[in-house]
Amino acid sequence: MAFCEHFNKQTNELEIYNILEDEMSKYKTLNHEKIQWNLVYQSSLEILTSHSLDMKICNYFTLACLHLNQVEYFNQLLEFLVFLNKIFKSDSENLEESRFAITNQKKRFIAAMKNFVDEVNKSDFHLAKTEEFNAVFKELGAILECSFPELKNTSSTPTNNQENKSITNQTHHANTKEININSLDDREYRIFCEKITLELLENDLDNPNAYAMFFEAMWGRIHSLPPNNNNITHIRYPDSHLIRLLKNDNENYPEQIKFFVKNLILQPFWIDGLQIFCEVLEKNHKENLCKTFKLSVNSFLKKFQNLKNLKFQNGENLCSNSALQYFAKDLYSDKETQPKSKKKQSKLSIEQHLLQLNKENSDNSLYSNLNAFMEMSQLFEENQMNQNAKAIYSYLVDKMENTLLKDYLKEYYLSIQQKLKKD
Repeated sequence: MAFCEHFNKQTNELEIYNILEDEMSKYKTLNHEKIQWNLVYQSSLEILTSHSLDMKICNYFTLACLHLNQVEYFNQLLEFLVFLNKIFKSDSENLEESRFAITNQKKRFIAAMKNFVDEVNKSDFHLAKTEEFNAVFKELGAILECSFPELKNTSSTPTNNQENKSITNQTHHANTKEININSLDDREYRIFCEKITLELLENDLDNPNAYAMFFEAMWGRIHSLPPNNNNITHIRYPDSHLIRLLKNDNENYPEQIKFFVKNLILQPFWIDGLQIFCEVLEKNHKENLCKTFKLSVNSFLKKFQNLKNLKFQNGENLCSNSALQYFAKDLYSDKETQPKSKKKQSKLSIEQHLLQLNKENSDNSLYSNLNAFMEMSQLFEENQMNQNAKAIYSYLVDKMENTLLKDYLKEYYLSIQQKLKKD
């Protein structure tokens, strides 16, 4: 990757720079946990490659690498340091004509790198290329007339997936052993659910429970709509750079899904963002996940019906008409097709119905299995086989009560509970 070779005084006129500064203004404040480190990483990298060799941005870039803690990001940082080593060796005019500015840039760089080494050694991060980092720090130290601490060399280096899984597992186990969920405040609860979501996705990107936990992280502690003045809330509209990143095609589907999860959890009332997410699932042919996804969003919109009237600070709707129609479309179409399906069923024997259900349940996912049981119970009920229907209803109630599906299939759950009580 090619990096910018000069320092640009006009960087602060860039939109991406102001977005980055706005995000990093939360650093070491009460809003520290709300920093979107993926956004910081992408923004700082774009500035360093296309606009300016600014050591303040370099510091942001380094901090993002530490917080994201992924091998590929550390490798990108190493590539930048190798490039910077060549720049510091060359004429200082590459940075800026003023000797004072050059000195300031170097001081910022030294402070950022010493902090990086200290954090890595203190937290026992695993770098894929520890020796290469130490080699380039040694060269930089000689040029800048300073001494960088040495990075600890690890005996083994896990792969990117192993590293993330290990970190997530350790955190998750620690939380489940030591923390009572009911004692967590809203922010802690959100972080707890997010970690479980990412851990489940690490093992299976199509796991419906991961998406249930995603919605729990986003909406689990929301009991009312945000305060408003003439329907205008204090919620800031998502910045344009984040929207571009979400809409950009990403060949790395697993990373794209995790990026959506990490960012949308922090935007619980941005329904258009959920539409972008769901469209990515559709594009990747995740039909069953899309059905569960849309059902969850519809349930939330039904619970907070006034949400469609509320707006962000800038006057944009929390839920645009297009997003409202997008999530309602399949719900209405399903209702319209129900009478037709019943007529079709009446012409088939029970055996033919069951064979048809068997074909439709080809992927054996949780959603497909539940859908099959729901149709079987309806079939038995229509054919006066009430004991068979009751047995399936009992199974479904038990299944829903032991998963988060009870909340997202609430109406169906309550209706079959009523049927069981009648019997």
